[in-house]
This record gives sequence, structure tokens and C-alpha cells, in this order.
Amino acid sequence: MVRRRRATYKEPAAKKEMVEVKCAFCQGRSRDPFGILSYLSNCCVCGGKGVVRVAKPYVTCRACEGTGIQPFTRLTCLACGGRGVINVAEKTETCPVCGGAGADTENRYCLSCHGSGVIPVKEPAAAKAI
Repeated sequence: MVRRRRATYKEPAAKKEMVEVKCAFCQGRSRDPFGILSYLSNCCVCGGKGVVRVAKPYVTCRACEGTGIQPFTRLTCLACGGRGVINVAEKTETCPVCGGAGADTENRYCLSCHGSGVIPVKEPAAAKAI
């Protein structure tokens, strides 16, 4: 007989402050801006609410320039998921791959910074005493 360990609930380390931001994909109108399914269909990003909840701190998505729309398409931005903003760590530095642009030359979002243009600063490992 195999005994299974019971899953235990772990309290999150730090609760992030959540704020509501106007949906960039539908500009807060709650409807699909392109009317692909129907002109009455709800926005696929905010679910018809007109706002999305994001954790602080956040910056405007540089891959789509805050529009929530993938450049040159009618699809949601792959970097921010159509919200128009990207969550960032509190200590950041400019992304060395895209130089802070958030996208490469072909208007695809940067895979290193996920379109934010910044990456978290890694703390140097503390030297161990011998």
C-alpha cells in the first residue's frame, strides 16, 4: 500500500498590491474591437468588464506600445496578453538583448524581457564564510 502525502496550503511570501487598469485591447468598451465573432461579443482580454487587474509595479508594454494589439495584426499582444501593461520586479535594469525596446526588428516581442524592456536585477550571491 502506497501512502500519499496530503497537499498543504502554503501562504504566499508577499501579497502584491493589485490595481485595476483600463483594458487596452478594447479601450474599456467591453466589446471585441474587431467584431471577429460578432459586433456584440465581449472582449477576450477583460471578459466584458472594461478593466483588468494587474499587480504593482507595472510598466507600459513596449512590444505593443500599450495598445494591447500585436503590431500589424488583429490579435492580442503576446507580451502583455492584451492588457497594455507588464508587471516588473522592483529592482530592474535595461534588457541587454533588445536595448529596452521590448521588441526586435521584426516587431515580435523580446523573449528575454517578455516585451517589458527591463529585466530584474539579480542580487549577487553572498560570500560564504569559511
